[in-house]
Amino acid sequence: MGFDCLINSTSQPSSPIGDGTCLLSKDPEVLRECTSDEFKRPEETMAQGLRRHAVNLLHFFVEDWFISALLGCITAALSISVDVSYEYLNHYRAVLFDFARDYDKMLGFVSWVGYLGFFVTAAALVCKYISPQAIGSGIPEVKVIMNGFFLPNYLTMRTLVAKVLSLTLTLGSGLPVGKEGPFVHMGAIVGHLLSKLTKAWQSTAFFSNEGREIEILASGCSVGIACTFSSPAGAVLYGIECTHKYFAVKNYWRAFFATTCSALIFRFANAAIIPPHIAGTITAYYQTSFPNEVFLVEEIICFVIIGLICGLFGAFFVLLHRRITYFKKRNRTFKAIFGRNSLSFTIFMAIIVGIITYPDGFGYFFAGKASFLSLKNIYRKLRFSSVRQSFFHNGEERQKTKLGVLEC
Repeated sequence: MGFDCLINSTSQPSSPIGDGTCLLSKDPEVLRECTSDEFKRPEETMAQGLRRHAVNLLHFFVEDWFISALLGCITAALSISVDVSYEYLNHYRAVLFDFARDYDKMLGFVSWVGYLGFFVTAAALVCKYISPQAIGSGIPEVKVIMNGFFLPNYLTMRTLVAKVLSLTLTLGSGLPVGKEGPFVHMGAIVGHLLSKLTKAWQSTAFFSNEGREIEILASGCSVGIACTFSSPAGAVLYGIECTHKYFAVKNYWRAFFATTCSALIFRFANAAIIPPHIAGTITAYYQTSFPNEVFLVEEIICFVIIGLICGLFGAFFVLLHRRITYFKKRNRTFKAIFGRNSLSFTIFMAIIVGIITYPDGFGYFFAGKASFLSLKNIYRKLRFSSVRQSFFHNGEERQKTKLGVLEC
C-alpha cells in the first residue's frame, strides 16, 4: 500500500511543455496553453507573470546596454580629468623650472628635482593612508580576481579615489610611468560598482550568477585600455586575454559597446570641453593612423629587427626586475636603509629620476623636459616612403644641392 501511495503521490499530469508536445503539436488549444504556461508559473497569475518578465526585460536592457554605456562614459570622464590635471601640473613644472633657472642654475636644479620628489611623495602618501590596495599597476590583482579568488578592498570606491589621485600626482610630477595598468584597475572598479546597481533585481534576473560579475570586470578592463590607447577593438582583445581561458561570446558586443562609448566621449571632450590651449596635448598614447600604403616591402626587414630587439629587451627587463626584487628582499644593507619606512625608497628613486632627467644635465641628451606629444611631433612627418623617394627619385635635386654647397 505504501508503494501504491508513493506512485499516486508522485504521479502528476504531464505538461505539454515538459513532454515536448509544444514542439510537435499544431493544435491551437495546445499552443495557447504552452504560451500561457511559459509566461506564468503555477503559483502566479498571468498578470504577475507578465510583470515578472517585464522586470526581467528591463533588467536585461539596463544591465546590458545602459550599464555598459555608463561604464564607458564614467571611465572616459576619469581619463579626461586625469589627463587635463597632469597636463596642467607638467606645464607648471616647466614654468617653475624656467623661472628658477633664469634666476640661478642651482635653484633651477633644486626646483626640478624637488618638484618631482614632492608630487611622488604626495602620491605615495595618498596610497598609504587612503587605500594601500591602490599601490602598483593593478593588472595582476584584477587577473587574480577574474580567475575566481577574492581580494578584499581592491574593487571599492576608496581604492578608486586613491588610484585617481595618486596617478594624477605621479604623472604630473614628470615621472616616466604609463597609465595603462591603473586604468585597467579603475575600469574594473567602475564596472564592479555599477554592477551593484542591479543587485536588487538579481533574484529574478537572467544573469543572477557569479559569471556575470566576471563579464562586467572584463568589460571594465577593456574600457581601461580603450581610454589609454583609443583602440576599442584592441581593448576587447585585451579583455579576452585577461579572462584566462574562457570568454563568453555574448560578452564581445558588451565590451565593444562600452569601449566605443568611452572612445566617443574622449573624442568629444577633446573637441568641445577641454580648453583650446591644451586640447592638442590631450591625446591617446600611440594614436593609430593608417596611410594608403600600410607598409612597404623595405619596411619588413625593419619590422623583423624591431621585433627581435624588443623581444630581447623584454626578456632582459624581466630578468633585471627579478634580480632587483631578490636584491631588495635579501640584501641586509638595503633592508637597514629602506626596510623600516616604505616611503624612503620612493623618495630616493624620485630624486634619482629627477637628477637623470634634469634638462641641463643628462636630460639634455634624451629630451628630459619634452612631453610625450613633443617627442611624437619629431617623427610625425618622417616616413620610410619619403626617405626612399628622396634617395631614389630626386637625384637631380640632390646633385644641385651638392653643387650649391661646393660653390659656397
